Amino acid sequence: MARLRPDGGAKGPPPPSVGTHAGTALASSLRRAERERLDRLTRIVALAYVLVAASHLVLLPPAGRPVMIAVALGCAVALYGGVRWLAAGTPADARDRWVVTLLYASIVGHSVVRLHYAHEPGDHMFVGVLIVALALIPGTLVTHVLALGGYMAGWAVIMVLHAGPQVAATYLGPLILGLGLSITIRYLERARGRRLVELQLQSARRHARLVESEAERRSALASLEHETRHDSLTGMPNRASFTEQLERAVAGARKGERPFALLHLDLNRFKLVNDSLGHDVGDRLLQAVSERLLRFVRPGDSVARFGGDEFAVLLLNLRSPGDALLVAERLHTVFEEPFVLGDYEVPLSASIGIAPFSRDYTDANALLRDGEIAMHEAKETEQPLRVFDGEMHAKAVTRLHTELDLRRALREDQLEVHYQPLITLADEGIAGFEALVRWRHPDRGLIAPGHFLPLAEETGLIVEFDRWVAKQACQDLAGWCRRHRRGAPFVSVNVSARHFAEADFLELVHDALQDSGLAPGQLWIEIIESAVMNQPALAEARIGRLRDLGVTVAVDDFGVGYSSLGYLQRFAFNVMKLDRSFVTPSKRNLHLLDALVRVAEGLDMKVVAEGIEHSGQLDHIRRLGVDYGQGYLFAKPMPAAEAQELLEGDLSLRPPPSMRH
Repeated sequence: MARLRPDGGAKGPPPPSVGTHAGTALASSLRRAERERLDRLTRIVALAYVLVAASHLVLLPPAGRPVMIAVALGCAVALYGGVRWLAAGTPADARDRWVVTLLYASIVGHSVVRLHYAHEPGDHMFVGVLIVALALIPGTLVTHVLALGGYMAGWAVIMVLHAGPQVAATYLGPLILGLGLSITIRYLERARGRRLVELQLQSARRHARLVESEAERRSALASLEHETRHDSLTGMPNRASFTEQLERAVAGARKGERPFALLHLDLNRFKLVNDSLGHDVGDRLLQAVSERLLRFVRPGDSVARFGGDEFAVLLLNLRSPGDALLVAERLHTVFEEPFVLGDYEVPLSASIGIAPFSRDYTDANALLRDGEIAMHEAKETEQPLRVFDGEMHAKAVTRLHTELDLRRALREDQLEVHYQPLITLADEGIAGFEALVRWRHPDRGLIAPGHFLPLAEETGLIVEFDRWVAKQACQDLAGWCRRHRRGAPFVSVNVSARHFAEADFLELVHDALQDSGLAPGQLWIEIIESAVMNQPALAEARIGRLRDLGVTVAVDDFGVGYSSLGYLQRFAFNVMKLDRSFVTPSKRNLHLLDALVRVAEGLDMKVVAEGIEHSGQLDHIRRLGVDYGQGYLFAKPMPAAEAQELLEGDLSLRPPPSMRH
């Protein structure tokens, strides 16, 4: 009895596939063609048999004609019916044996009548035709051989008794020929049968290939579906998949289900890990973080990677919105232990933004937006977590307006370059200037770089800022030198890691020098550690090209993060700019600074100390042999006009002694 499926339908055999239909259609077409061929041949042979038998009626006396007619018709009917059954595909069974027996009996009877009444040597052609016709009757090859062999033996006895050996030999010749033809035809028919089987097997193989191809197609579709919904690095659901889950959670909560909350995580200082240890270590760190997060969440909650160093957690079935804050606080325990990645032990923390569900939310996108806003607020305020509120949204809107204002600043020449002197510590003379960008907003006045450069980095506008500063600084210094004509001060320009990797970076440097007329030796390019660690081979080649141009290359803020002495040897820097933390006098700093100065001397590098603000720091670094100093002790960053006056000697470089401490 057929079982019922859950949808009410009866469970039966599966429907035939495309390959099964194709094989069935092919076999049916072959059988139909065979039936048509045999049908035509059957009619021809049966008609020929009747005509040949009827032609012999004139040779028989009237008394034998009824018997001849009956025998001939019986043979024709048996022959025609047997072949029809064969064409219809009826298997050899009792009916086929009766047909064979009836036909052979009819032929023997026909032959006896002819021998009794009249026989001529020419009749052997008729006998041969009959024997050939036997090959078309149903039955196995063995059945025909035995039947024909018995028939031939009986025929030979009759011929010897009635006509003598000579006539018997005359008849046996075509009989043997007919037997050979019969066996040959039967063999060919079996060969055709084997060919039909081969074709059916080929059809089955094609069907199997179609089934296999269909399975591969479905597997490929399933794999593609998984890839489009999951992160390739961690295997976690991606943003699109997580958004769908969040949509379902919003719909359920609006219908009265238990509340939920969204946690948006961003790893702190992950970019520093990527830049200093390489992207391979960064990828392994992301995988390790994802494993810890998956172990932390409860069954039913969801974790996703949004890309980069951002993750999201969906906390379902909370008893109250406040539970999300407790879970987020416990989530920080995931980062208490450092991550061990081969030879590296990496400490890590995360900034978490919390967006609890409320009735104000109608879709997932608003929750995602607010969770991200809360995360950025936590990162900017250096707090481990923040819960979203309306003020954060207003701040995010302000951030958007700031980005628009930054783009307008580039278009409307609102940017300025301020210059801070670099001093030769041996004689406290001006060696050069560092070019620092400032933004003079039409409504907010002069804006310090800390308020807009991070946003410029995030949006990619930093590249345009770098290009503008480089061109302007080269033009300013070239103009001062044409008027001043005393010495050859340099200008140091900061280049972001993103700008350093741009394809046209070297072309920009060349054009800035060419357009301004500044000598290449008067231009310093400052690059940070991450600029060379992201793409070491590219960085090595570009530093080499810059030095070939005659440009001085400085590594900025050396000594922070994962600074490595190894890359000082690999990358041909001219100058090492130490981080300001080294200028504070202490026993530990004394030894570290002394070691770094010795390393720089061994590599034929100059050393610059930044952040010098009082005489104690100056004495500290001067005793160790540092080449250049920079800081508020000497001068603050100043507009271009003031820098020109300072260079011409119209302004005092250092404040009065009473203000140096």
